[in-house]
Amino acid sequence: MFENWKWDDCSVKELLRKITSYDAPEYWQKEIDAFKASKQPKPEWEILEGIHPNAIEPHEWLTREKCFQQGGATCEQEGCKIHSVRRLSDGEVFTVGDTVDIWPKESRLGRPMQPMDIEKFVIHDDGMMAYYGSFGYYLNRLVRRVPTVDPVPVLLTPSEIEKLHNILNAY
Repeated sequence: MFENWKWDDCSVKELLRKITSYDAPEYWQKEIDAFKASKQPKPEWEILEGIHPNAIEPHEWLTREKCFQQGGATCEQEGCKIHSVRRLSDGEVFTVGDTVDIWPKESRLGRPMQPMDIEKFVIHDDGMMAYYGSFGYYLNRLVRRVPTVDPVPVLLTPSEIEKLHNILNAY
């Protein structure tokens, strides 16, 4: 009988008027909005910096909340490109130009698929993606690549070699 029926704001307000004597529409609207917001999925990432189309250096990403406090337009309104992003699950920050490893979707066991240099970030309906060429990968599949250091040759005199040999043989 009620399979196709859905709750909407009006029916919730009507129910609240029937079960409580507190009749304050503006109060209930705030409560309904807060309840809806609490049920929305939480983002898995946060944009930290952007680059304005007419600039070279990155700057703090301005959201609606920050623009409301400071005045001015948001980075989205200005057409800024995303420069750096924080993955909220572990706090890892990724920036355009970083070299990262791509892990298979199934797990992080085994070996990464390939390394890539992040060229840009794009927001999609279901998450943030880092792009290399035309290939996009979700942030949860990225791991920062540990830079390799080339070995530095050490020149030792024969007496230093003998001392080192004695030290290593002592253990």
